[in-house]
Amino acid sequence: MGPAKGRESQREGIRRVLSENWKTGYQPENFGLAVVMPEWNLRIARSDELQLRQEFLRCAESVDRTWLTNPDRPGGVHYQADLDPYPMMKTYLHGIRYIGGARHGFCWIDVEEDGGAYDPAAAVLTLEQALDRKLALYSTPEKQAHLRAYGLAELSLLVHGGINAYRYNTPGRPLSLEQIAERGSAYYAAHPQRHIFNRVWFFDSLNSADDLNALLGYPPGYGRVRWLAQLWPKFNVDPRSSVG
Repeated sequence: MGPAKGRESQREGIRRVLSENWKTGYQPENFGLAVVMPEWNLRIARSDELQLRQEFLRCAESVDRTWLTNPDRPGGVHYQADLDPYPMMKTYLHGIRYIGGARHGFCWIDVEEDGGAYDPAAAVLTLEQALDRKLALYSTPEKQAHLRAYGLAELSLLVHGGINAYRYNTPGRPLSLEQIAERGSAYYAAHPQRHIFNRVWFFDSLNSADDLNALLGYPPGYGRVRWLAQLWPKFNVDPRSSVG
């Protein structure tokens, strides 16, 4: 989720820089959309914003002006990977994809979204990374001394799932919650710092969208999730868990 949110933030920053005052600026005639492909994890410096925007608009205008002279472009797609004439763009982007056709009143400048083939192991990896982070945090001498001062009889870890499991990791949920949790349990059991926590739980919750359910003819509560599993010291699913 962290890397995905970082890309989302970077995406918004690029839109701000390139799309400022787009309604009153240059409007292409031969393509309806230009999708820029960023160098991820490279934020645009404030001092570079103006030059980057100027280069982008100059580049887009050049492509638009020569669109009809290239038989592969009209009504189609043009991918531009050669950004050598535009040094600032070459720093922050690795390509631009132009989509031919008329515009429909929306901004013609956009940033590529996350894509590619979905890997169902992403959900398992996300759970493993969450376990790693908490084990690393709670295993430090400072944190251990802090906990001992409270005289705790038991220290448990609860890992939350929820809407971000759908948004960033598991479209369509190709792996069940039990499969994800069981793999997380095996990962934790093999971890060298596993004894930091006495018990580890994985909780996934999602409220149903009953307004949408009513529109689609589903019963109230359809899609609601309240699901709990213990990952350590042994794996088991709470019998009260439910997936609507």
